[in-house]
Order: sequence, then structure tokens, then C-alpha cells
Amino acid sequence: MGERGEMDEEPFSEALAKALDKAFLRTKGMEFSQLIEVYKGIEEQALERVAKNAFLQLETRRRVAEQIFQRAVELRCPIDLCRDLLADLSSLGFAIPHPKTTAYIMYSMRCQGTASAEESTALLEQLEQELHELYQRERSPGIQELLSSVRRRLKKMNDWPPA
Repeated sequence: MGERGEMDEEPFSEALAKALDKAFLRTKGMEFSQLIEVYKGIEEQALERVAKNAFLQLETRRRVAEQIFQRAVELRCPIDLCRDLLADLSSLGFAIPHPKTTAYIMYSMRCQGTASAEESTALLEQLEQELHELYQRERSPGIQELLSSVRRRLKKMNDWPPA
């Protein structure tokens, strides 16, 4: 416990990451509805442990939402469900640019070749602008790499269908 009687962030974050990793392995082959129950159970237990730490509560919700969204895309769940999960994840905000970039690229991959491709392209274009502005301010190689990833993905979306 920290000085304020709150759980220390680093040990908690490590424990949550381990629990989510184990859940990933344990839920291979499960139906999506069962998988959600497992992840929501982890979320519920973790939130109880950090009841007095608003930051860790939000981080817990974000990380569980990221996992559920990623699994929905991997399992090729309906696009409407993936869109709703991305909206849920986005409503929690992104603490750093990498998870947002990953989520938007994954969503665009799920949408490619479907009626939702234009929507996902628009999301990527908005993200490209955000990352470009962030790069202009920070000149970070990490941001530059994220920007390059988004641009590569946009090129693939714009070149679809293949000739």
C-alpha cells in the first residue's frame, strides 16, 4: 500500500497484466460471450482492489476494454459489435497514443472490404492528423513510428481491393 493508503500502481499494474495474459490463454477457443464473462470477472476483482484510486480504476477499465475489443476483432465478431466496443474503449480515453493507434488500425483491418471501410478510413485520417500534430510538438521517434503505421494502413485501405 502507498502512503495514502492506496494500492501502489506498479505492482497492481503488473498483477493486472498477468491476470489479463492468463485470461487470454484460458479463453482461447471460447465463445465471445464466455470470454467477456472472464474479462469482466477480472475487471470486477481488480476494481475492488483499487476502490480508492480513481486513476487505477480507469486504467483497469481501459485495459479490460482493450482486451475485449482486440478479442472481438481477432474472432471476427460482427462489425457493429466491434464498432460499439471501440466506442466504449474510446469513451474511456487513451492515456498514451499507442493503444489508440493499435485499436484504430485493428478496427480498420476488420472493416476492410466491407461497407464500414469508409468509416474506418475516416477514423484513421483523423488519427493521422492527431499524430502529425503531436509529432510536430514533440518530435518523438515513437510518435513518428505510429504515424508511419497509420499512413501505411491508410495506403492499404485506399488500395483496396487489390488489383
